[in-house]
Amino acid sequence: MLAANPPKRPFFVTHSLPLSSSPSPSFKITCSAAASAAEERSEIRLGLPIKGHMGADTLDLLKDCQFSVKPVNPHQYVAKIPELSNLEVWFQRPKDIVRKLLSGDLDLGITGLDTVSEYGQGSEDLIIVHDALGYGECHLSLAVNTKIWDF
Repeated sequence: MLAANPPKRPFFVTHSLPLSSSPSPSFKITCSAAASAAEERSEIRLGLPIKGHMGADTLDLLKDCQFSVKPVNPHQYVAKIPELSNLEVWFQRPKDIVRKLLSGDLDLGITGLDTVSEYGQGSEDLIIVHDALGYGECHLSLAVNTKIWDF
């Protein structure tokens, strides 16, 4: 699991965001260098793999934790987890989870460590919270043109 690291420049959180409170509070993160571009959201955004083994295994992991992922609309890539009222799920390609964590569009994400290494490029703005969820795998395939190489 990944989390976006707070910016290194001074920032201020104007409200805390408990996951199960009602009514839903909003929070605002203001960076001193970009105060005019401050964003207000009332939900934490979680990026999940959209399909494939990683996507299915991630949904199974959440189900095992008693969290049901419910799509808001079958034609959108957004879902809710009713047990966590202030959480919004974004289904994304694995590499886009890393990119959107770095851009601030996502707050948390689950993707492969290989994807983080490739697309996170050693960024200090990403925090690896757990590096071995026990599923997903990466294979390296190498193809060689036998007409160029002498075999």
